Amino acid sequence: MPRQALAYRPTGGCVLCDRPKRRAPALHIGASVGRGGHNHAPDVVRIQRALNRLLTADGGPSVKLSEDGICGPKTIAAILGFQSRLQFHDGRIDPGGPTLAALEASVASASAPDPALPNQWFDLITRLARLLPIAQLWAGRARMTLDRAMRFASTPAPGTLFTGFGERDFALVDKYFHITALPAPARVPYMAGLSRIYLDMETVFSQSLRLGPNSSGLGIGYFHIDPKAGEEQSHGRYVAFTFAGGWKAVEASGPRQGQPRLSQDDGYATRDDLREDTIFFDTKWFRRYPDQLVVNVMIHETAHFVGPDRHHPDAIGDYSYAGHADFLRLPPTTANRTADIYAYFAAESFLGHPPAR
Repeated sequence: MPRQALAYRPTGGCVLCDRPKRRAPALHIGASVGRGGHNHAPDVVRIQRALNRLLTADGGPSVKLSEDGICGPKTIAAILGFQSRLQFHDGRIDPGGPTLAALEASVASASAPDPALPNQWFDLITRLARLLPIAQLWAGRARMTLDRAMRFASTPAPGTLFTGFGERDFALVDKYFHITALPAPARVPYMAGLSRIYLDMETVFSQSLRLGPNSSGLGIGYFHIDPKAGEEQSHGRYVAFTFAGGWKAVEASGPRQGQPRLSQDDGYATRDDLREDTIFFDTKWFRRYPDQLVVNVMIHETAHFVGPDRHHPDAIGDYSYAGHADFLRLPPTTANRTADIYAYFAAESFLGHPPAR
């Protein structure tokens, strides 16, 4: 079975959805471009345009090339710069060659549109940038709650210095994760595992703030606008989606060694132009969402994103979500693998109540 993307619906929770499979337009050249190449003007323009669509971090030129069809020193330097990420660098791109294939894949994964960005995309990116520090605070507060709960759970006996410290925190952890159903010796290690997930979330949020907006204008850090936002899915409309374990999904070998994996690499039933190290958002639904619910969705999707790969037994999925009768009744071994539990626990840790809908 093909693997699928985890998409958050406006009715709540994620579904495994089959997103329409599309290919970016193929990158064709009639003859070689670059050092010692034929350098026909139409071919050179195609290569210049493709290189310009890449971020510098993904092998694109630091200064955009003039798309003039002239293969001068800057264009050759840009080709060499892109090839520096591969296992060869001759400064030339040949029809059907490995550099052309790698460039086509990189352009597809960039998903950068040529036209000017719609205003609603800019508005959502700006809003995500504003809310990233708040999401980081939610995750940090959740981790503090867990730390105090662990201190309470490890207090040796009544009458010691820390008696009662963290009791409320322990109760909140128990509300969502039901740790009292675990044997006493297992509770602190269990909570330590939850704390590591929130620490990884904090890292994702802080790295996104440090990386800032990308050159395509489609996002900030790991958080991007879906270029096909608003399209119908087989399971209805979605709000946001990502790939389980996508944060650490990188190519282990080959010409893209160390680079983010693409959805097509893992057989996801989705467009094959998507990087797995990305959390994608629709625009229409977020215009209707209050800030607290947007942050809640950010935490929810990031839980999927930083957790293990979907085939791992501890992968974070969607065994329930807020509004379902069993949401606060999941056993601990399921609650710690449920994204909405992470989101609502973080919200109540920070706000003192669930997020406003």
